[in-house]
Amino acid sequence: HAQTRPTLDAISQQALGQRAQVTPDAPGHPADPDDHADVQDGPDESRGAPEAMLWVALCMAPDDGITVPDLMAETGMSRPWVYQRLHELTQRGQVTLIARGRWRAL
Repeated sequence: HAQTRPTLDAISQQALGQRAQVTPDAPGHPADPDDHADVQDGPDESRGAPEAMLWVALCMAPDDGITVPDLMAETGMSRPWVYQRLHELTQRGQVTLIARGRWRAL
């Protein structure tokens, strides 16, 4: 599906670039640009990857969090996909459920 993914608009690209300093694999730690230089197909290395868009949306969420429908709209992915990724990120201690149905990065 990589060929059918829409490209990010300029604002989203800028936000993703600003958040690239922190990766979902190491929250709060600066990313090492050479750390994954040999990985070609990783979800965060693909421009416009839904995983990267999800992470940006969660990081930029207001204090009261962002809703799953908003995350679905941001990523273009299904509700089950969003919940699966939220579960994975929660298990790694990278996101939290703020209130019923509202999420944000830690």
